[in-house]
Amino acid sequence: MRSTKPEGLGDQSVQLMSRMKERRLRRGVLFAIEGIDGAGKTTQSRMLRLHLTQNDYEAVVFHEPTDSEWGRKIRDLAENGRTVRPDVELDYFVRDREYDVEHNILPALERGLVVVMDRYYLSNVAYQGALGINLDSIFKMNQFAPEPDLILVLDVSPKIGLARVKRRENGRPNHFEDLEYLNKVRKIFKGLEERLPNVQIIDAAAPQTRVFEELWNICIDYLRRKMGYR
Repeated sequence: MRSTKPEGLGDQSVQLMSRMKERRLRRGVLFAIEGIDGAGKTTQSRMLRLHLTQNDYEAVVFHEPTDSEWGRKIRDLAENGRTVRPDVELDYFVRDREYDVEHNILPALERGLVVVMDRYYLSNVAYQGALGINLDSIFKMNQFAPEPDLILVLDVSPKIGLARVKRRENGRPNHFEDLEYLNKVRKIFKGLEERLPNVQIIDAAAPQTRVFEELWNICIDYLRRKMGYR
């Protein structure tokens, strides 16, 4: 299958990618794409998976919340209002993630796939942390979840994010999408860079292709180093 490359990827990088096709990952890799509502996580996750598969990597995208019993409870809260305490809401997310890890994430990693997470437990840190839950306790509750190799935070102002959501949802943002609340969420996301060594902040207010070019280069550089290419 003929490979494609995003705009800005040079011939040297393409040659490296051709060499990399000859080797397989011995252990899967996990990329977590995070950010506030309207940052472009789903679009960028799908684009990343597409370009990885076009370059002979087996890749999969998982989205949280899942379709489990707990994921359905979370979507109901988003659609109909937050009718439970923040700690109960967090418990829903953790239980849904336990299902995701057992049924989706770990099996994919064990098969050597590149796993792209469209939201992961860092969203709990930011969203439930913005409701006043201690960040350290949220991290502790998620210790069972495989740690991401890279955390890619798509950073955009809540005003831009909400405008995108309204266009996407025909003017109906959900109950997690409030300007003041999202400002708190964004602040926590940006603070992850100082807390964790594997966080990359990407300006998601830029054009979609430029955002993806930066994201792609970060991910491919990581894979190249992992497979021994300098």
